[in-house]
Amino acid sequence: MRESRQTLGTAATPSIDRAPSPPPLDPRPSTLRQWILPLVVFVLAFAVRLLNLPLAFDGGNPQIPPVDDLYHWKRIAFSSAHFPAVLEMDRDRGLVGAFCPWPPAYDLLAGGACRLLGATSPGEVLRRAIWFPPLLFALFVAGAAFVLQRALGLRAAAAAAVALAMSPFLVTASSVGNIDHHFLEPPLTFAILASTCLAIRARDHRASIAAGFFLAFSIVASLFVQTALLIAAGLAFVSLFLFTEGLAAATA
Repeated sequence: MRESRQTLGTAATPSIDRAPSPPPLDPRPSTLRQWILPLVVFVLAFAVRLLNLPLAFDGGNPQIPPVDDLYHWKRIAFSSAHFPAVLEMDRDRGLVGAFCPWPPAYDLLAGGACRLLGATSPGEVLRRAIWFPPLLFALFVAGAAFVLQRALGLRAAAAAAVALAMSPFLVTASSVGNIDHHFLEPPLTFAILASTCLAIRARDHRASIAAGFFLAFSIVASLFVQTALLIAAGLAFVSLFLFTEGLAAATA
Protein backbone atom coordinates (compact mmCIF):
# COMPACT_ATOMS: atom_id res chain seq x y z
CA MET A 1 0.00 0.00 0.00
CA ARG A 2 2.82 2.36 0.91
CA GLU A 3 4.62 1.48 -2.29
CA SER A 4 1.51 2.19 -4.36
CA ARG A 5 1.13 5.62 -2.69
CA GLN A 6 4.72 6.44 -3.46
CA THR A 7 4.21 5.33 -7.03
CA LEU A 8 1.02 7.38 -7.29
CA GLY A 9 2.71 10.45 -5.83
CA THR A 10 5.58 10.12 -8.18
CA ALA A 11 3.30 9.71 -11.15
CA ALA A 12 1.18 12.68 -10.09
CA THR A 13 4.16 15.00 -9.94
CA PRO A 14 4.50 16.65 -13.36
CA SER A 15 7.94 16.54 -14.87
CA ILE A 16 9.40 19.90 -15.83
CA ASP A 17 11.44 19.78 -19.02
CA ARG A 18 13.91 22.61 -19.10
CA ALA A 19 14.48 24.21 -22.47
CA PRO A 20 18.06 23.83 -23.70
CA SER A 21 20.13 26.93 -23.13
CA PRO A 22 21.00 28.79 -26.31
CA PRO A 23 24.61 28.54 -27.47
CA PRO A 24 26.86 31.48 -26.59
CA LEU A 25 26.95 34.25 -29.13
CA ASP A 26 30.14 34.35 -31.14
CA PRO A 27 30.83 37.68 -32.87
CA ARG A 28 33.30 36.01 -35.20
CA PRO A 29 31.86 34.86 -38.52
CA SER A 30 32.19 31.38 -39.94
CA THR A 31 35.00 30.32 -42.22
CA LEU A 32 33.12 31.15 -45.42
CA ARG A 33 31.48 34.34 -44.19
CA GLN A 34 34.75 35.83 -42.92
CA TRP A 35 35.68 36.76 -46.49
CA ILE A 36 32.54 38.82 -47.10
CA LEU A 37 33.63 41.90 -45.14
CA PRO A 38 37.15 42.07 -46.67
CA LEU A 39 35.68 41.78 -50.16
CA VAL A 40 33.05 44.46 -49.51
CA VAL A 41 35.50 46.97 -48.03
CA PHE A 42 38.01 46.28 -50.82
CA VAL A 43 35.40 47.21 -53.44
CA LEU A 44 34.34 50.22 -51.39
CA ALA A 45 37.87 51.51 -50.84
CA PHE A 46 38.89 51.01 -54.46
CA ALA A 47 35.72 52.62 -55.83
CA VAL A 48 36.08 55.70 -53.63
CA ARG A 49 39.66 56.17 -54.81
CA LEU A 50 38.50 56.21 -58.42
CA LEU A 51 36.11 59.12 -57.96
CA ASN A 52 38.74 61.51 -59.33
CA LEU A 53 39.26 59.36 -62.42
CA PRO A 54 37.93 62.05 -64.83
CA LEU A 55 40.65 64.40 -63.54
CA ALA A 56 43.42 61.79 -63.53
CA PHE A 57 43.74 61.78 -67.34
CA ASP A 58 43.86 64.55 -69.91
CA GLY A 59 43.66 63.35 -73.48
CA GLY A 60 44.70 59.89 -72.34
CA ASN A 61 47.78 61.21 -70.52
CA PRO A 62 48.04 60.66 -66.74
CA GLN A 63 47.95 63.78 -64.57
CA ILE A 64 49.76 63.94 -61.21
CA PRO A 65 50.15 66.74 -58.64
CA PRO A 66 53.12 69.04 -59.44
CA VAL A 67 54.82 68.46 -56.08
CA ASP A 68 56.66 65.42 -54.68
CA ASP A 69 54.79 63.17 -57.10
CA LEU A 70 56.87 64.53 -59.99
CA TYR A 71 60.14 63.54 -58.38
CA HIS A 72 58.76 60.13 -57.43
CA TRP A 73 57.89 59.66 -61.10
CA LYS A 74 61.48 60.43 -62.03
CA ARG A 75 62.89 58.00 -59.47
CA ILE A 76 60.40 55.26 -60.36
CA ALA A 77 61.19 55.65 -64.06
CA PHE A 78 64.92 55.50 -63.28
CA SER A 79 64.53 52.29 -61.26
CA SER A 80 62.35 50.79 -63.98
CA ALA A 81 65.02 51.47 -66.60
CA HIS A 82 68.03 50.55 -64.43
CA PHE A 83 66.62 48.01 -61.98
CA PRO A 84 67.74 47.34 -59.24
CA ALA A 85 69.44 50.74 -59.12
CA VAL A 86 67.92 53.73 -57.31
CA LEU A 87 68.40 57.38 -58.27
CA GLU A 88 70.56 58.75 -55.45
CA MET A 89 73.08 61.19 -56.95
CA ASP A 90 70.91 63.35 -59.19
CA ARG A 91 72.70 65.78 -61.52
CA ASP A 92 69.49 67.80 -61.86
CA ARG A 93 69.42 68.71 -58.16
CA GLY A 94 70.98 72.04 -57.30
CA LEU A 95 73.72 73.61 -59.41
CA VAL A 96 76.09 70.67 -59.76
CA GLY A 97 73.90 67.79 -58.60
CA ALA A 98 73.12 66.50 -55.13
CA PHE A 99 72.23 63.40 -53.18
CA CYS A 100 68.52 62.58 -52.79
CA PRO A 101 67.82 61.72 -49.13
CA TRP A 102 64.50 59.95 -49.76
CA PRO A 103 64.31 56.29 -48.66
CA PRO A 104 64.70 53.97 -51.66
CA ALA A 105 62.21 51.13 -51.13
CA TYR A 106 59.04 52.65 -52.60
CA ASP A 107 60.59 53.99 -55.80
CA LEU A 108 62.67 50.84 -56.29
CA LEU A 109 59.76 48.42 -55.86
CA ALA A 110 57.39 50.56 -57.92
CA GLY A 111 59.97 50.79 -60.68
CA GLY A 112 60.50 47.03 -60.61
CA ALA A 113 56.76 46.44 -60.80
CA CYS A 114 56.44 48.79 -63.79
CA ARG A 115 59.32 46.99 -65.47
CA LEU A 116 57.58 43.63 -64.93
CA LEU A 117 54.40 45.13 -66.39
CA GLY A 118 56.23 46.00 -69.61
CA ALA A 119 56.95 49.71 -69.18
CA THR A 120 59.78 50.88 -71.44
CA SER A 121 59.47 54.69 -71.23
CA PRO A 122 58.72 57.27 -68.52
CA GLY A 123 55.24 57.78 -69.94
CA GLU A 124 54.46 54.06 -69.76
CA VAL A 125 55.87 53.95 -66.24
CA LEU A 126 53.50 56.69 -65.13
CA ARG A 127 50.49 55.00 -66.75
CA ARG A 128 51.15 51.99 -64.55
CA ALA A 129 52.35 53.71 -61.39
CA ILE A 130 49.22 55.82 -60.91
CA TRP A 131 47.21 52.65 -60.24
CA PHE A 132 49.43 51.40 -57.44
CA PRO A 133 48.13 53.67 -54.62
CA PRO A 134 44.38 52.90 -54.99
CA LEU A 135 44.96 49.19 -55.54
CA LEU A 136 47.47 48.69 -52.73
CA PHE A 137 45.48 50.74 -50.24
CA ALA A 138 42.27 48.85 -51.05
CA LEU A 139 44.17 45.59 -50.44
CA PHE A 140 45.41 46.99 -47.14
CA VAL A 141 41.86 47.86 -46.05
CA ALA A 142 40.72 44.34 -46.92
CA GLY A 143 43.64 42.80 -45.03
CA ALA A 144 43.03 44.99 -41.98
CA ALA A 145 39.37 44.00 -42.00
CA PHE A 146 40.29 40.32 -42.12
CA VAL A 147 42.77 40.59 -39.24
CA LEU A 148 40.53 42.73 -37.03
CA GLN A 149 37.55 40.49 -37.72
CA ARG A 150 39.41 37.49 -36.33
CA ALA A 151 40.79 39.43 -33.38
CA LEU A 152 37.92 41.72 -32.33
CA GLY A 153 34.80 40.52 -34.11
CA LEU A 154 32.71 41.59 -37.04
CA ARG A 155 31.36 44.91 -35.77
CA ALA A 156 34.72 46.32 -34.68
CA ALA A 157 36.33 45.20 -37.92
CA ALA A 158 33.56 46.73 -40.03
CA ALA A 159 33.78 50.07 -38.20
CA ALA A 160 37.57 50.24 -38.55
CA ALA A 161 37.56 49.13 -42.19
CA VAL A 162 34.92 51.66 -43.23
CA ALA A 163 36.86 54.41 -41.45
CA LEU A 164 40.03 53.44 -43.33
CA ALA A 165 38.18 53.22 -46.62
CA MET A 166 36.30 56.52 -46.32
CA SER A 167 38.64 58.84 -44.41
CA PRO A 168 39.03 61.95 -46.61
CA PHE A 169 42.73 62.38 -45.88
CA LEU A 170 43.49 58.73 -46.67
CA VAL A 171 41.35 58.85 -49.81
CA THR A 172 43.22 61.93 -51.06
CA ALA A 173 46.63 60.37 -50.40
CA SER A 174 45.80 57.11 -52.18
CA SER A 175 43.53 58.15 -55.07
CA VAL A 176 44.44 57.35 -58.64
CA GLY A 177 47.07 59.80 -59.86
CA ASN A 178 48.60 60.47 -56.43
CA ILE A 179 51.89 58.57 -56.44
CA ASP A 180 53.54 60.17 -53.42
CA HIS A 181 54.71 57.60 -50.87
CA HIS A 182 52.42 58.84 -48.08
CA PHE A 183 49.71 56.32 -48.97
CA LEU A 184 51.99 53.60 -47.55
CA GLU A 185 52.19 55.15 -44.07
CA PRO A 186 48.86 53.71 -42.75
CA PRO A 187 49.63 50.12 -43.84
CA LEU A 188 53.13 50.26 -42.37
CA THR A 189 51.87 51.81 -39.14
CA PHE A 190 49.22 49.09 -38.90
CA ALA A 191 51.92 46.44 -39.37
CA ILE A 192 53.97 47.93 -36.50
CA LEU A 193 50.87 48.13 -34.30
CA ALA A 194 49.76 44.57 -35.08
CA SER A 195 53.20 43.09 -34.44
CA THR A 196 53.48 45.03 -31.17
CA CYS A 197 50.13 43.63 -30.02
CA LEU A 198 51.27 40.13 -30.94
CA ALA A 199 54.44 40.58 -28.92
CA ILE A 200 52.52 41.81 -25.88
CA ARG A 201 50.02 38.93 -26.07
CA ALA A 202 52.67 36.25 -26.66
CA ARG A 203 52.43 33.47 -24.08
CA ASP A 204 55.39 31.28 -24.97
CA HIS A 205 58.92 31.57 -26.30
CA ARG A 206 58.02 30.57 -29.86
CA ALA A 207 55.25 33.16 -30.13
CA SER A 208 57.56 35.84 -28.76
CA ILE A 209 60.21 35.07 -31.37
CA ALA A 210 57.65 35.14 -34.20
CA ALA A 211 56.20 38.46 -33.00
CA GLY A 212 59.69 39.93 -32.59
CA PHE A 213 60.63 38.92 -36.12
CA PHE A 214 57.41 40.42 -37.49
CA LEU A 215 58.01 43.65 -35.55
CA ALA A 216 61.61 43.92 -36.75
CA PHE A 217 60.58 43.36 -40.36
CA SER A 218 57.77 45.94 -40.07
CA ILE A 219 60.09 48.57 -38.62
CA VAL A 220 62.86 48.01 -41.17
CA ALA A 221 60.39 48.09 -44.07
CA SER A 222 58.80 51.25 -42.69
CA LEU A 223 62.09 53.10 -42.34
CA PHE A 224 63.06 52.20 -45.91
CA VAL A 225 59.83 53.88 -47.08
CA GLN A 226 59.25 56.75 -44.64
CA THR A 227 61.80 57.72 -41.98
CA ALA A 228 59.12 59.62 -40.02
CA LEU A 229 57.71 56.22 -39.01
CA LEU A 230 60.60 56.08 -36.55
CA ILE A 231 58.08 57.69 -34.17
CA ALA A 232 55.77 54.68 -34.51
CA ALA A 233 58.72 52.37 -33.94
CA GLY A 234 59.67 54.27 -30.78
CA LEU A 235 56.12 54.07 -29.45
CA ALA A 236 56.15 50.33 -30.13
CA PHE A 237 59.24 49.87 -27.97
CA VAL A 238 57.74 52.04 -25.21
CA SER A 239 54.61 49.87 -25.26
CA LEU A 240 56.66 46.69 -25.07
CA PHE A 241 58.59 48.10 -22.12
CA LEU A 242 55.43 49.08 -20.23
CA PHE A 243 53.23 46.07 -20.94
CA THR A 244 55.71 43.18 -20.90
CA GLU A 245 58.42 42.03 -18.50
CA GLY A 246 60.64 45.01 -19.36
CA LEU A 247 59.10 47.30 -16.76
CA ALA A 248 59.06 44.58 -14.11
CA ALA A 249 62.73 43.80 -14.72
CA ALA A 250 63.69 47.48 -14.60
CA THR A 251 61.88 48.10 -11.29
CA ALA A 252 62.96 44.85 -9.62
